[in-house]
Amino acid sequence: WLHVLGDTLASVGVLVSGTVLFFTGWKLADPLAGIFIGLIIITGGARVVKEAVYIFLDLAPKGYNVEEIAASILEIPEVQGVHDLHIRSLTHKKVSFTAHIWVDDMMLSDVEAVREKIHHMLEHMGISHITLQFEAAECKTNGLFCQTCSSLPEKHTHSHHHH
Repeated sequence: WLHVLGDTLASVGVLVSGTVLFFTGWKLADPLAGIFIGLIIITGGARVVKEAVYIFLDLAPKGYNVEEIAASILEIPEVQGVHDLHIRSLTHKKVSFTAHIWVDDMMLSDVEAVREKIHHMLEHMGISHITLQFEAAECKTNGLFCQTCSSLPEKHTHSHHHH
């Protein structure tokens, strides 16, 4: 809506300068209107460039605290830990979230219930693109993932915020 407001102000500036020039002959009205319109365009362009830089540099969007989000996820009883947590802008309105979630050894249908809780919480925070990787907090002897999850402290959180 800011773009529409800028267009409206620019149009009003042209109408006012044309009217002043027509009725008074004051020739500075036209260049002053041009400067006014130029400032509107520069301001809008700077905003677009800033948003593009955030997206292209893969920076975390403003207003999201990685540690607070990790702490909120850890409040879910089935969650034992969170790591490799990343938040980034996909567009100026779409935010992406990825994380590894440690849970107790449970059935896949129970993991789905945990996923739904996390999705619901993150969607209320304005995060629309969510990718979660669930991992078993405890490994069975000689299990497939035993080397990757060696020992997990109680309610461990280790978030990576590189941006």
